[in-house]
Amino acid sequence: MIYYINMKKDKKRNKWMQKQLKNYSYKRIEAIDGKNKKQLSNIFITLPKMKENQGELGCLASHLKAIKTAYQNNLEEVLILEDDLDLELFHKYKDNLFKKWNENREKINLIQIFTNSHSCKVYKDFLSKKELNIYSLDEFKNMWGTQGYIINKEGINKIMEYYDIEKDIFDLDGFDNYLKADVFLYSVCNTNIINFPFLNLTKFPSNIHKNHDAIIREPVMNFINANKKEMMEIMEKLN
Repeated sequence: MIYYINMKKDKKRNKWMQKQLKNYSYKRIEAIDGKNKKQLSNIFITLPKMKENQGELGCLASHLKAIKTAYQNNLEEVLILEDDLDLELFHKYKDNLFKKWNENREKINLIQIFTNSHSCKVYKDFLSKKELNIYSLDEFKNMWGTQGYIINKEGINKIMEYYDIEKDIFDLDGFDNYLKADVFLYSVCNTNIINFPFLNLTKFPSNIHKNHDAIIREPVMNFINANKKEMMEIMEKLN
């Protein structure tokens, strides 16, 4: 099952994801608007004091909503995506991804299948070693982003330990230093990252950090596009 997170106002992104996912079993998760305190109050017992912007809080809330939905639907695992992605490489090499995931899913809870870290060092590792590997986030630090990840039931349950079933709400009091979606989710779960970019970014602008388009998103997108042919050649040889 694939979940993708999409804000109600982002109709073009919604159509874009539906077009890309037409051959998969998928579900749209309506994103939480970080500027809407009423929506946030349906997710958090108390509104956290964010050190970043409201978009960060909305992003975290949206991912928690997606994971809660997976929990309620008793899923063994789910692939969670954001809505600003190009899935070309996922379509072509998803079997390689799920083979690596199935080999390791008993040892880890979550595998990050894309990072917008502009160093691109994990993808340089793939180009250098010419093999598909997974690494802990201690081995590759600052692998930002929750654009795409697979999480299993154990990981879902770890996240849901912060959920108050009686109040139907998440209690993240005391986690102010971790309340970015990537930092919180990846620290709670036993997380690895795979060294091939199964996703890429698109020209859709960031809904969270407007200044990240030029300094982070574009360099990552351009690196993957510039090296895509070589990466695909390596993957074909691995198959």
